[in-house]
Amino acid sequence: VMKHKTAAAGPIVPGSVRNDPGAPPPRLAQKDVGRGMNELVNRGLIPKYVDLTPAFIQTPAPVLCGQVQMHPWSQQFVK
Repeated sequence: VMKHKTAAAGPIVPGSVRNDPGAPPPRLAQKDVGRGMNELVNRGLIPKYVDLTPAFIQTPAPVLCGQVQMHPWSQQFVK
């Protein structure tokens, strides 16, 4: 159990800029990008109406789906 914060607060875009589609986009720093796509959308750095599909279509894919190897129950938790 963690008894202290594990993440620092990031920058929040003012509501006037966040709700105005014609406003200039905020500048993103490398550390903002490193926090992840979900963090950028939640903080208002990327508008909620933007299609993020192209960001996840790349080679190699960031998430891979496929079959997993199944082990007998008696061997699952052996280290």
